[in-house]
Amino acid sequence: MGNSQGQLKSSRFENALHMSIEQSLRSSSATPHPLFSQLYLEKDIKVGLPEVLPVPPDHVDPCRQVAISPRGSTQQESVHQRGPGPPQVPPRLVSPLPPIPGPIPLVHGPIQRVVLPPSSLAQSYHQQRYIIPGQFPPPHAMPPLMCNVPPPPSLRHSDKPPTQQHHHSRLLSPKEERSPRGQRSSASPARPATLEGCQDVGFCKAGADIRLSSIHAKLPDRFVLVGATSPYLPEDTLVAAVDGRFLPLPGNAQSLHLTGFSGDCVGCGKRGFRYFSEFANHINLKVVSEAKKENHLRYYITLRQGRMVKGALIPWQADAAAREPRMLPAVVEVPPQSGDGRTSPDREHPQGISDIHVKEESDPPGSSKDLKQPPKKRHRFHNLDEEKQAGESPVKRRMHSHPPSPEVKLPPSNAKDSAFVPANLADCCGTKVAILECCGSLPSLHGHVSDVSVSALFRRSFLRGTNELSEGAQTENTLNQPTRILLLIKYLLQLGPRLPYCEGFAAALTRAVTETDGSLGGTSSVVTREQLPSLAKLSADASHGSGRVVVTQDSLAAGLTEVLQSLASSLSADRCPDYTFIVCDPEHDELQFCVVVSGPLQARALIEGSTSSADRANQHSTIAEDILLLASHFDKSCQGIELDDLIAKFSAHLDGKVFPPFNSALPAKIDESEASEMKPTPYEDLHERDTSLHPHQIRAAMMLLSRVCSIADRDRSSLDLGRFTEVGLLIVTPPSEVLYEQTVDRLHSSRILLDVNLVSMDSRDAGKPFVMKLDDRTGSQSQLEDFVANVRSKAETLFVVVLDSVGSDQSGFQEIADVPNVLFLHVSSTPYSLQTRNTPIPRENEIHMDKHQYVEGDSSHSRYFGIRDYQASLGWTNQTPLLQSDETFELMAESLLKSYPDLHSRIAGTYLLVRQYSVAILNAATGQNHRGATDATMVTVQDLIASPLADKHGRGPMVLLRIPSPQLAALAYQRLRQVRDRLGLSYRFEVILAGPDRAVEVHQHFLQRLQAWRGLPSSWAPATYEDLEGLPCILILTDEHTHGESMPKSLKVVDLRLVNEGMFDLAGLECELGLASSHVTRTPVDARSTERCDGDETGTGDESTKRHEKSEQDATTATRRMEADEEPPLVLVSRQAFVVLNEAQSGGYACSLPPCNDTRWMAGLRPPLTSSSSEDRSSYYREWTESSHEMPDTMNHPRRLLLYGPPQIGKTGAYLHFCRVLHHMLVKLQEVEVDDDHRTTGPSNPDPAPLGGPPDLSRVERMTFDTTIYQERYKHCSLIWHPGMSKQDLTRRATSDVQGKKNSTVLVKATKLTSHNSFHSCEECQSYCTGDSTKESEILTTRIHEFRICDPLLGEVSCQFIIPSQQESNFIFENETGSLCSLHLPVTGQENKQAVKSPMFMLMRNLPEQSLANLYHVMDGCRHTLVLVCKEKDTDAIRKQWPCHTVLVLPLLANSMGGGGLKYFVKRVATQNLRAERLRYQTLGVDPGSVWPLILIMEDWLFSWRKTDMSRSEVEVSLNSVICHVEALPDITQFALMGVDQWSTRSKVTQRDCRKSFVDNMVFLNVELTEDVQYNPYEFFHEDIDFSWRVHNRQLPICTLAYLQVMVKSTLRELNPPDIIVHPSTLSRGPITADRFLVLPGADDCALLLAPPHFVVEKYLSDVAFQGLLSSSMDLLHHPVLVMEGYISLGPKIPVFPVSSTAGPVSELEGMAFSGLVIDTCLHPVPSKQFIQQSRFIDAAQLVLISPDGNSARTAVMELDLERNWQLETLQTANTREDGPITVIRGTHRAEPDRGLGGQI
Repeated sequence: MGNSQGQLKSSRFENALHMSIEQSLRSSSATPHPLFSQLYLEKDIKVGLPEVLPVPPDHVDPCRQVAISPRGSTQQESVHQRGPGPPQVPPRLVSPLPPIPGPIPLVHGPIQRVVLPPSSLAQSYHQQRYIIPGQFPPPHAMPPLMCNVPPPPSLRHSDKPPTQQHHHSRLLSPKEERSPRGQRSSASPARPATLEGCQDVGFCKAGADIRLSSIHAKLPDRFVLVGATSPYLPEDTLVAAVDGRFLPLPGNAQSLHLTGFSGDCVGCGKRGFRYFSEFANHINLKVVSEAKKENHLRYYITLRQGRMVKGALIPWQADAAAREPRMLPAVVEVPPQSGDGRTSPDREHPQGISDIHVKEESDPPGSSKDLKQPPKKRHRFHNLDEEKQAGESPVKRRMHSHPPSPEVKLPPSNAKDSAFVPANLADCCGTKVAILECCGSLPSLHGHVSDVSVSALFRRSFLRGTNELSEGAQTENTLNQPTRILLLIKYLLQLGPRLPYCEGFAAALTRAVTETDGSLGGTSSVVTREQLPSLAKLSADASHGSGRVVVTQDSLAAGLTEVLQSLASSLSADRCPDYTFIVCDPEHDELQFCVVVSGPLQARALIEGSTSSADRANQHSTIAEDILLLASHFDKSCQGIELDDLIAKFSAHLDGKVFPPFNSALPAKIDESEASEMKPTPYEDLHERDTSLHPHQIRAAMMLLSRVCSIADRDRSSLDLGRFTEVGLLIVTPPSEVLYEQTVDRLHSSRILLDVNLVSMDSRDAGKPFVMKLDDRTGSQSQLEDFVANVRSKAETLFVVVLDSVGSDQSGFQEIADVPNVLFLHVSSTPYSLQTRNTPIPRENEIHMDKHQYVEGDSSHSRYFGIRDYQASLGWTNQTPLLQSDETFELMAESLLKSYPDLHSRIAGTYLLVRQYSVAILNAATGQNHRGATDATMVTVQDLIASPLADKHGRGPMVLLRIPSPQLAALAYQRLRQVRDRLGLSYRFEVILAGPDRAVEVHQHFLQRLQAWRGLPSSWAPATYEDLEGLPCILILTDEHTHGESMPKSLKVVDLRLVNEGMFDLAGLECELGLASSHVTRTPVDARSTERCDGDETGTGDESTKRHEKSEQDATTATRRMEADEEPPLVLVSRQAFVVLNEAQSGGYACSLPPCNDTRWMAGLRPPLTSSSSEDRSSYYREWTESSHEMPDTMNHPRRLLLYGPPQIGKTGAYLHFCRVLHHMLVKLQEVEVDDDHRTTGPSNPDPAPLGGPPDLSRVERMTFDTTIYQERYKHCSLIWHPGMSKQDLTRRATSDVQGKKNSTVLVKATKLTSHNSFHSCEECQSYCTGDSTKESEILTTRIHEFRICDPLLGEVSCQFIIPSQQESNFIFENETGSLCSLHLPVTGQENKQAVKSPMFMLMRNLPEQSLANLYHVMDGCRHTLVLVCKEKDTDAIRKQWPCHTVLVLPLLANSMGGGGLKYFVKRVATQNLRAERLRYQTLGVDPGSVWPLILIMEDWLFSWRKTDMSRSEVEVSLNSVICHVEALPDITQFALMGVDQWSTRSKVTQRDCRKSFVDNMVFLNVELTEDVQYNPYEFFHEDIDFSWRVHNRQLPICTLAYLQVMVKSTLRELNPPDIIVHPSTLSRGPITADRFLVLPGADDCALLLAPPHFVVEKYLSDVAFQGLLSSSMDLLHHPVLVMEGYISLGPKIPVFPVSSTAGPVSELEGMAFSGLVIDTCLHPVPSKQFIQQSRFIDAAQLVLISPDGNSARTAVMELDLERNWQLETLQTANTREDGPITVIRGTHRAEPDRGLGGQI
């Protein structure tokens, strides 16, 4: 039908016909646009247009009406269209063309396919209203395609086409100049055009240059630049942008590609050409043959040396028809970023709309999904790029940035059809339309796509495999898709004005599951697919027009198109339903369903709440224009006079005067100079912040400390408190200047830095290095680097990093996250981002500060008034609630937004609210009542202005006005200040603009007022909001989020009416309401109500929950019945927030709102959260939410703690006090409590010669043995009688034990010269204690060797030596078998200053971790042999705590022995080892007698050593120096026992003092000399006293060096006595007391004991055996108890006199009469009968004979002939037969005077 010169062709005819038809349908004119005049115009005919066209006054050029909306879309509006009333549909609207893009960054080098991100070009057209090309305005107006296109770069220089340029300009009327939409633009040259556009080769129809020599372009994704040739321009190449899928790969002619064509114009930016013939016509290719891409697209375009040049030829195949579509790799496009640079998460919330594209990658190559066939032919002018960005798969635009979960089934990547968005949709509905994608694939959208927005709010609730109620339970077995669709319809229709959210729908689903089958495991399907349409329509019919149901069987796209067309054809927005439900029920496909939200309130909230902070900033780029528009709307709204005119009129009436700042006695108006000079007097009663600690803060701090100790006790590798000596501190705050200064103030007032020795002077600036703002500033980064360096250099300091209100953002601290000396403490009032499934904080590390803790024990009558209390005030009946909503303001805002649907609600609401404040200020100043302000605003402003006038100091309330947008807040600040100043109130109240990046700034007059109140110098300035206490002001607080800043007590109103969108999650709601939370002083009326508010919730299960609920009810009752001394601030919230809070006054709102913006739900269907307690909520969120931020790699980090509680409850004071008590605890860990013996003077020395040298053997032998027992740990033992004993000695000993006094102790700080327990660890002693080493040759290995002992008492027993590889050098092994031979001993004359000679045996009696077995520092690093002696039952624990120590494991029978048994086996092992070493040395030719015979037996509680120098002052010395000193003493090998004294603050000794006395704690034992003297293996409490006495009785030399003293750690475990319990085979009658330890042999009704028999005997003797002597009148001071063959304790009140029958006569026995006799034959032989008969006993003396069994007892009785003089009774210990009970013979002495025996009295 035509030729190649542009005459009529089928494509052009179809094009023009479609344009004409659609223009006619959309035109308000009855005359259709001429069609054939376009088709048959010759190409050379030009339409001449005048340079200046006259414009009627009432006509606005359509191309001048176009403006970019805040969302990036285009808006075609004029002033009269933006006015009040129903929206007018313009007759013709055209879309502007974008500016020519800049140069494209191409790749250098070989020719490659250029695939660029969708930046410039894609962003220019994304979401614009797509207008049908060719819709020109009437003929008298300039064609918009020409007047709106800026000149290409080639036209701005010399390269101009050979045609005349036309300029277009016009004049604007004053009214039009005021209109923000009718702005004047500079004239720009345009290409000459006909009605068909430019016809020049090298230029497209729009007149844009597309030649290779001048082109600069940016491409959408997958598009590449190619070169086309035209026969009319052979010298140049035309450039086009073509979808790469329709091109073969470079250099590969066999590569597969799609048939057809998809291209864009790189000149004017027009997109979506689906036919190459159409595209060739647009770029003026002037083809002479059939227009085919294979014939005319020749080259790839590449970048070479900075210029675009022709590249490789496109390898077209000859047989193009046979080509098959080639496979392209899957692509994941990056989602849009939020303002902070991170990817915006999808939240299943009204704020969960994003534009991410995800292509499926799960199918293998070559599958059917990879072969992407060309889509069906769509609308002729469908935009392919918009399809790619809005359509391939609806879910692809809204998936998270991480790979999709494998259980989530994505919809197919290619939509079956597309839906058309008609024009005027937003105008007809009064807002943009939101489409809720539910189930099925949402079709791609084209047309005016800027009028719609897609949300995946409920998408997850319809995906299978993600709606899990519990592990393994899925909802596809409970609720089918039709049921869920019907439930969603009912849920949305029941909401009314409330907003939809996924949590509410999830609750509805859960209720339906429960009601279906009575439990969560039901399997019924309520609604079938056939029932769904009728039931859905029935529900919609009952909604009174708020809902509509559309059912289609064709496709979801058809139904969506029908609904959108229907909405666009509505005459007014009032006739549009709020929700339109589209149900697609195809016969052979799955059910599909979506919801079109056209209700202005709901749709606007969904759309506006989805934008990020950066998007909002872009949206507010037209604020100035919108403000002018709103100003024109309100021109005549105030009594027919404009508001500015009223203000100007009153300002002129003031005549330069102002209202007085304060003091009502002054005239009504004064001169400004007089007002500026008015200064108030100091105000003494000014509210200052309470810096004292409250009980609930102390309790929280101690709970944190307890948690830290639990971490250290559970795993020392996670936290080793023993290695730290001090605390370091760093407090990290959000990027808020005020919060930073507030934290510095708290730090200074708490004096914590002085308490923990971090600073030396008390100043506010000294605390700034310890507080850091978490921002990107250079100072913060430098501070962080210094802190990290400090952490790494101070390993002995425990650094506490307090992350205060920074959420889950832990960037910057990953470098030290695993450093062992850093403790992270997260502090938050909204901890929900830290209570997720992937949180690094363990559940047990959470500490919650409950508000009820504040009431308990607080005498200040201060009470926390927080969010729950504001909710409870809604139920007050005796006064106005403190939480209110301004319904009048909401209605005014709704009416304004209906008139201007394209206005952002924040802009409209802010303008309206500021205007209300302006009107209220005007009314307060003039005393008139101009309309335009609600009652809430009027009352607030009147109180603000009147209060300072009534106060002589000028105090007044603070009004907090919350405006989240910084741009709008700045405009509000300027406007309010302007109104205030013009109305003469500039000195009455202040207007302050506050934000996170702004310091607090006030006018000089108000600054002087603040200084005068406080009596501070002129250099002081407020740094926090609390510093504004008493200042009458309007504080405009901006930023998207608050950060926890504290407000002053003078805050009276918190205006949150503008905080609407984006706040309906739990964290946002609590942060906003937290601005009003505070502590108020109240006088309780009903004291019982407050006393019941107990914060102790130590119960479990239902009891704890009931107690929590009861406490909240009591707190609510107390709140209702209290008269306030300080009224909490009034809070004005938006309607939506009020509805949420009012629906759940009991705190249930926390159960229905999403937790926070940084988390997402793990499943669409969850069990309900039925409890409001913090513990239950934390567990719920940890199970069902996950963080959308990248969390640390280490999950459940043990050194991370969380302190959370309501806003302003006192968390800062709590964590500062925690740092204080933590420091004190670390210091206390370094301090050891040592025993302080009651000793006044040293023992008397019978040797008159002065002590001038070391003790020699002869002098010691001449000394008298000192029988005094000084150590307080022996206070329960009997004193040894001696002739000089006084009655006071007995009384003092008896009193100290009866009263149960604790041993006197002293705290001593650990040093490098002290021994340490296992909690201490440093780099120096790490290898010594744990064996950790970086050298492979030093890897710790351990061998166990058996060591047999032939014991005459116990027979042959076997011990075990556990020897680490590092200690094997101290032992001798057989060369062949490797078995253990002996412990190496040196020879006497060998000198080695680097090692001690005596092997050390340490008895492990305490807990292994508490034993002071770390001797590395105290041994000065010298070589030594240390053997830990333990019982078999304690082996594993000791090896765990001390893996690098040699361990001697005693035989199994030692488990039931005491200290005597341990030392008995040590001496046996040492004796046998000495014999083995002498034999070894003898074989080596060394004198066996020269082998070192001494060993050192020491307890595990020896802490530090002291030495008295020449000046009688104590000097701390090392253990190594003490051992070397003793080993160097002359004749040391001639001493049987050598020891040191126990330290005491009361001891006074002279240098070289020594005495002959008992030796304990630290015993140098000569194994050779004491070979015949053994420890008593059956002793439990006083084995050292018994052994020392028997050594002395053998006339062996004993010496105690009094000038050497050892500090003994006080221990509660004492000597590790076993427990006495009743055998389970018997029944106990009453408590087991000592008088029941002995029973008659064969008794059946006695309680048998599970305890060692010897321990039972020892306890019996010390407790009750001789208690009868005390009741008599006998004189125990002169009649002690005679004890044979050793020392036995009979209690602290009875003195004993130990003797030995084999040692010869005792002089003290002559003339003495004893009150009792004790004979123990278990270890010692039976004494001689003659010795017993020579001893005298008083009448009623008591006898105790102890024998291992009954036969031995009878034999002893017969040998000693005891029955003659003693009345005997045979008993035995209450042990089982298996334990071997011991026989005890008790007797009472009978006097026989007639026989005249000398041994009796």
